[in-house]
Amino acid sequence: MSRTRPKTGRVRRTLRRTGQILFAAGVIAHSGAACSRAPAPSTPPNASALPVEAAAEVCARFTVAALSVDTATDTGPADARRRAAQQYGTADLENTLAGEGRDRTWTDLAARRARVHVDTEPITDDPQPSDDRTAAAGVLATATASAPDGWRQKLPTLAAYCSLTQAGRAWKVAGVSFSDSDGGA
Repeated sequence: MSRTRPKTGRVRRTLRRTGQILFAAGVIAHSGAACSRAPAPSTPPNASALPVEAAAEVCARFTVAALSVDTATDTGPADARRRAAQQYGTADLENTLAGEGRDRTWTDLAARRARVHVDTEPITDDPQPSDDRTAAAGVLATATASAPDGWRQKLPTLAAYCSLTQAGRAWKVAGVSFSDSDGGA
């Protein structure tokens, strides 16, 4: 069965006319003559700003990763800190923490082949900076060491204070300090 094709001139005229109509509709819509627009805001919102709550979450996750050591696989506490920096930190932080990892409990933990499990809670009394490209957050870290033989030991509570910087659509830890804490928030 053969179909008859329309004459070439007719198709071209139809396409040309359709193109002209679409072009004219686009010009009218673009000029605003055919549609109403909401007025543009006088100061555009900062689309690149990230919520400060997200920075606090990154600080908490970084702290958990940095303090969660496994003496069966880690050669020292620096291994956990390096992993945390690779996942949640900037390249500069990773380089800074490469040699860090002094921990006065490491020898005892390694002798028992222990793992450290960490929980955090936010420190909420620290003011946040007003810059939308940087943030600060703090968490209290409570850690418990456990060994395959059933041994469990609560470790000293630490306060972790993170300085964070915006990297694309995420917060990254740019600096961190750990200090002993009395356990109060």
